[in-house]
Amino acid sequence: MRKTISYTLILVLLISFGTLGLTYAGNGAQQQLNDVNDQLSDVKSQLNEGKKLENSLNKEIQSLESKINASQAEIDALNGNIAATQQKIKEALAQLDELEKNMEVQTNNLNGR
Repeated sequence: MRKTISYTLILVLLISFGTLGLTYAGNGAQQQLNDVNDQLSDVKSQLNEGKKLENSLNKEIQSLESKINASQAEIDALNGNIAATQQKIKEALAQLDELEKNMEVQTNNLNGR
């Protein structure tokens, strides 16, 4: 009878230690799962912040591109004005040369008289 009680007591102790070990392992696994979930939450938050920053930078890039395009249009218009002014200068210099030649001819004719 003592053997039966001893075996029963040993069996109960083994089962309780096994259950305690599984409970402890379960708590450790649950803690690891909680840690992983916390890390996942942090990564999601960082991802959301990164997306917000990306959107902000994209808006700033679009704004700068619009300013660049407007400046380029203004530069193109100024270059057109410069080309037109240079053409007028060439024409004015050609007229000046023609007038100087005419004046020289008239001066020569006047001196000849």
